[in-house]
Amino acid sequence: MYPYFKLAKNRHNFHARKMSPFQLFWAVGGSVEIGLSFLILPRFGWRWLVFASSVPLALFLGLLLLLPESVRYLIAANRLEEAQQIVNKIAKMNKKIPMEGRLVSSETSESSLGNVMHLFAKGYLCTSLLLPIIWFGAAFTYYGSILVSSDIFRFHSQCFGVKVDPVDHHGNITGALTPVVDTSCCAELQSADYVSMLVSSLGEFAILPVNILMVNYLGRRYSLACIYLLLAVFFVAINICVPYTVTISFLFILRALSSSTLNLAYLYTTEVYPTTIRSLALGLFSSASRLGAMSTPYVAQVLMPEVSVLAALGTYSAMCVLCAIASTCLPIETKGRAMQVGHMPRLPIFPPIFLSSCGCVLRMNLCSHGNSPRNSILSE
Repeated sequence: MYPYFKLAKNRHNFHARKMSPFQLFWAVGGSVEIGLSFLILPRFGWRWLVFASSVPLALFLGLLLLLPESVRYLIAANRLEEAQQIVNKIAKMNKKIPMEGRLVSSETSESSLGNVMHLFAKGYLCTSLLLPIIWFGAAFTYYGSILVSSDIFRFHSQCFGVKVDPVDHHGNITGALTPVVDTSCCAELQSADYVSMLVSSLGEFAILPVNILMVNYLGRRYSLACIYLLLAVFFVAINICVPYTVTISFLFILRALSSSTLNLAYLYTTEVYPTTIRSLALGLFSSASRLGAMSTPYVAQVLMPEVSVLAALGTYSAMCVLCAIASTCLPIETKGRAMQVGHMPRLPIFPPIFLSSCGCVLRMNLCSHGNSPRNSILSE
């Protein structure tokens, strides 16, 4: 209830400072899952791991009954009495005097909320076309960094000055020069694989204060672009033959940056769209991220071992560059912008393409940027 009440406040920078630390719980969950995998997977198999991982979901379903509805949504849907009850409940729980007066809203029926066509109106068209690319790339690179971290040591064992016995696809160690391969089963992870994944997952904790500083000083769009460019560099860097500790450091940074893209993509999406279509946008773009999560195993687990390590890492790096370009082309910067409630007016889609004065850079401004007076929306 406390974070919910705080996020309801319409402060420009408050939203980023309070939303970013919620990534901490995601990082804790990922670290706990690695620990569960280490304890359960080798001994009892993946079915018991899935069962143990689903237990917290039962607790989550029970807690949903205690979660209040969004006041912004209720006001936008013209359900003012329910919104008033929740506001009074919040005031009572915080031992504050209830608000004077009554909540008011423009006449908006609940049936008019969540129209998918609003996402592709002129004011949203560029944003709604670019964000699926960013969400897809965020999940594609995040889960790719997890899968790559367990395999990169096997491919670069000669760089660490140690001999690694080949592993057949049943997980049995053999001293033979040519291991017996059975493609009907996958290779099992070793203890060192779990340790490397756990160490690299600590990067998700370290990136939190950096996230808060970047989004408040660079803005959301350029923070995403910078992080994606750094990701492109480090995906290539882990292919360099360097000592073991340096590779661990690269994976640590890679995991930190990849988790940051998911966090910033979510933050930007919640800020750029008004309440009337915010949940629809999150659901649609979250589906795009699921496609990225489903696609990345074919690169990390098929392309990398079967074709080329460099080709797989190059694919991740190219995706990061594409997402960096998409982030830069986002038409609206939400830094210092109030949370939106109403619908965005229509804007021109494609202003002229022009060359810079030096003649060296071609700039394509696909949409008007968010600092234009035409880009204002009815705010709370």
